[in-house]
Amino acid sequence: DLMAVLKAPNVFGEAVLLDPERIRTANVRALTDLHALAIKVSSFLGILRRVPVLGARMRKLIDSRL
Repeated sequence: DLMAVLKAPNVFGEAVLLDPERIRTANVRALTDLHALAIKVSSFLGILRRVPVLGARMRKLIDSRL
């Protein structure tokens, strides 16, 4: 079932970056060609240490999707 169509610069999979113990709950399928970025949790946590406001924005995004 189609739940959403995301357009740039939207993100998906962000919840597991902030909570690595979280179980992945979604699959994604592209309707068109796309460019995607995969990032390791350890790398993302390093970015959050350097840019703490990013974590707050990501948490707000996750909360809005619940």
